[in-house]
Amino acid sequence: MKTKRINRGLILGAAVIVALGGYILFDELSFKSNKDDIDTSVREYLSEIAKSNISATADGESWKKVIDDNWGYHSFYDSAYQRWEYRTADAVNENITYNMSDTLHTKDLGEITNCTARVQSVSVKKEGPDLAAVTVSYYIDFDARGNVYLFGGDYPMNVMMEGDSDTDFGEAGFANDKVKDIEYKGTIFFPDVSLKMSREDGQWKIVAGGSGGDMTSTQLFEKNGEPLDIGAHLGLDKSMKQDGGDGNA
Repeated sequence: MKTKRINRGLILGAAVIVALGGYILFDELSFKSNKDDIDTSVREYLSEIAKSNISATADGESWKKVIDDNWGYHSFYDSAYQRWEYRTADAVNENITYNMSDTLHTKDLGEITNCTARVQSVSVKKEGPDLAAVTVSYYIDFDARGNVYLFGGDYPMNVMMEGDSDTDFGEAGFANDKVKDIEYKGTIFFPDVSLKMSREDGQWKIVAGGSGGDMTSTQLFEKNGEPLDIGAHLGLDKSMKQDGGDGNA
């Protein structure tokens, strides 16, 4: 009788292990089948970000719409102790409002006439039930005229300030009337941007953004492909630029 109980317990334990193993295998195979959907969602999201810069205005509404359409909610990443490491949709929208609230942060001096996203790599890993960890590296290529702000997924950046490798002569320099006549093109590289994605109603949506968004690299070029010399367009000599002159005669 005791032997039968032991055998029954072993059989039951083995059945549980087999069932658990089968579930894990099914879950892994199911996730693998979703990797292409996640990859596609990320690429479409970046494409929408790029396009939103063409129609962007100082209130940032076109950028916020992309966030609202592509981001979802996950309580874990919205918890207070996670906010130090991850950004939620609300945090990104707050970044947009904050960065564009200053009176100097306007787009009336220029416009982005063309903007596209170019994905270098996408890595997708399972994070949990219906949860994925994505690492993506990408470029934003654009054509612009004048002093503009570009949104790459985290916050609006002044591309002239980001791309002025010669010297930093402050926002007053970019308020120079000649700025609006500068036509140029640029590339911003966003390496290893971390995203958390969750499946909601059959769709994969971003629920948090992590590291990588701040480590950007910006290059600006003349229309002929030569490096852009902003100071030369504004009529600033080297000493004025190095001293932080505003270029206004």
